[in-house]
Amino acid sequence: MSAWVVAIVGCGASKLDHAAPARELYTGALFRSAIRCAESGVFDEVFILSAKHGVLRPHQVVEPYDVALSSKSREDREWWAQEVAEQLDAAIADGTHRDATLVFLAPKLYVDTVRPALKGPGPIYTIDTPLKGMGIGMQRGWLKRHTRSHDALVSV
Repeated sequence: MSAWVVAIVGCGASKLDHAAPARELYTGALFRSAIRCAESGVFDEVFILSAKHGVLRPHQVVEPYDVALSSKSREDREWWAQEVAEQLDAAIADGTHRDATLVFLAPKLYVDTVRPALKGPGPIYTIDTPLKGMGIGMQRGWLKRHTRSHDALVSV
């Protein structure tokens, strides 16, 4: 059985002013590009990382909020990362998908904060960061070019 391939999309600061499904709540151009790529059918599962809520499913309805991961203290980011790891473990390691490849379509801060928490005793994750080192314009271009190309997304 091949690994379960999961897209992890970072939330955005720009949001609607009313409750909406997470995939619609965030309105920034980079988020919109990332969610289109993630939902294009090349991934087995898609989650959105929220600085306030942790792991969200795309259709999960969320109220707008004003919390940024960058404004949290180091201790609060570590706590958030532990919560994210536990939420991912619960969502992915349901007995069927013990191993997974997590493809982060998220800002560097999200990846760097969550990565250490994913090395615990739970499921075995392979982490892929295809947008690493790219500026926003390059990220959007990459996401557009790779929206339907599974092989290009996962460099395992």
